[in-house]
Amino acid sequence: MRLPDEIRTRLADEFTFASERMREEGVPLRKLYFFSAVFGEVGRELNRHWDPTLALIHQVSNLAYQQINGRLQQIIAGDNTLPVGKELLAGLDETAAQLARMFCLEDIPDQDILNVLGRMSELSYATTGNGYYLLTRQRIQLKKPQ
Repeated sequence: MRLPDEIRTRLADEFTFASERMREEGVPLRKLYFFSAVFGEVGRELNRHWDPTLALIHQVSNLAYQQINGRLQQIIAGDNTLPVGKELLAGLDETAAQLARMFCLEDIPDQDILNVLGRMSELSYATTGNGYYLLTRQRIQLKKPQ
């Protein structure tokens, strides 16, 4: 994916800021608040420059936010059936950091974007009933090999 330098640089800056704040933040809902900058800023940039891959980033990150936020809200309300652990949130931190690093490149490999979005989707899916089941069966791994 190639974007105009102004848009790519803006996204790199915002993603970097958000991912740094996410890593520093210990409160899950505040961590998720900073994560919302991913789809928020992409949405603003889509108004300036349409790109289907940016739209995909917007959709996947927005859905991830909604699913994880929904699960956290259920936990706050007293439903502790499906926990959202630190490893899952650390994985979300890493997806934001990976996007930030990618957007520093002039030409972002589509496969790299798809890999990050796949991981983001996997993490958010882990907060669903079936996703948690797959976590307990160790079919979804929260810690990825380095």
